[in-house]
Amino acid sequence: MKRFIETHTSPFRLLVVQASLVGVLTGLVWVIFAGAIDLITRWREIIVSQGPIFPVRVVIATLVSGTMVTVAMILCRSFARETLGGGIAFMEGVLDGFFSIRPKRILGVKGVSSLLILASGMPLGPEGPIIQMGGAIGALISKIYRVSADRGKILAASGIGAAMAAAFNAPLGGILVVMEEFRPEFENRIEAWHSVIFSVVGATIVGRLISGTAPVFSVERFATPSFYSLWIFALLGILLGIVGYWFNRLFFWFSDLFSKLPWSAVILGCFIGALTVLTPVLTGDGFDVVTWAFNNHQRGWILLLIFAARFLLTILCGSTGAPGGLYMPLLALATIFSLGFAREMHFFFPGFLPHPEILAIAGTAALISATSRTPLAAIVITVEITDNYELLLAMIVCSLFSLVTAEKLGGEPIFSVLLRRSLHRDN
Repeated sequence: MKRFIETHTSPFRLLVVQASLVGVLTGLVWVIFAGAIDLITRWREIIVSQGPIFPVRVVIATLVSGTMVTVAMILCRSFARETLGGGIAFMEGVLDGFFSIRPKRILGVKGVSSLLILASGMPLGPEGPIIQMGGAIGALISKIYRVSADRGKILAASGIGAAMAAAFNAPLGGILVVMEEFRPEFENRIEAWHSVIFSVVGATIVGRLISGTAPVFSVERFATPSFYSLWIFALLGILLGIVGYWFNRLFFWFSDLFSKLPWSAVILGCFIGALTVLTPVLTGDGFDVVTWAFNNHQRGWILLLIFAARFLLTILCGSTGAPGGLYMPLLALATIFSLGFAREMHFFFPGFLPHPEILAIAGTAALISATSRTPLAAIVITVEITDNYELLLAMIVCSLFSLVTAEKLGGEPIFSVLLRRSLHRDN
């Protein structure tokens, strides 16, 4: 089959076929990966539920999650240190030519270790690991077909876009993440971006055929908010810009601290295990807590307390180098904060904001804009995962004010800083 394709296709068509293959494989890996997370999480919950009384269940949960995190960290540190962390900064380094990639090792180590981390209850996301694995799939296809260095970079970028599209059921967002976050340089840009698009389409089709076409967050579709209410979205953007600035600063500070404490992830894993029984709303990637927040009319100040706790836990867990992503947790943090803020604002200004959930959806993209400086990708992904196209202007206003606020405070893009720190550490 490999020889037939090479013989009967032009070089450009061959690249498109290869990129499509990367997309299909990445989509399949995502479906298997997501299903495995759910399965292992249920196994953990079944084991914990065997405890005869509540205190025993807390102890069992502590030991089980602590063990899962311990195994995950040993795997990463012993066999592939490049799999530590989310993986986005590493793939930026690969596309920039700073790092080489070992696709088979990354697929094996990252796959198993991130499964254990995410199923343990840590408030980290699956999108970072699948992005690194998608890039690894692109690199693996490059080695099989023995393509040039530039085409190898194209296939790696295609895997990254496909991974993001599959994880969020957001094809346009997957393309924009590659364009805005990774900013790869190619010798033939048209050829490269056509390949990325084909890969994203392949991954999206596979994901939708197996998992369905519904958006990630099943929320109500809202009408366009009043023009006179845009000042509220601007205010929320400013607040989320401040939150994003401090998220990055604290993340880097704790990263420096935990680099001197190699077992910090294990300690936090035990603590998170206990929280899965005591306060499960503070654990997991954030999907469940967002669904819970939308479906339950909690007071705004309660949501803000949950936000504050998850904000700290996400920073602590992520800065240990545990192999989990930050994108989904940041989306969850932004949504919880925005919904808490919205319900308080709705009390004082009901005429300007008839539905507090509108502010929550609009604010979802703003925290990503402040932390990673990718407003366009964040806005488009939010539109795709919520299916709320009528809120596009409100999202743009909120995200731009968030971005400008973070920049004025002196913040830097989190993944670019992580890459720079990795390069400095390696040198």
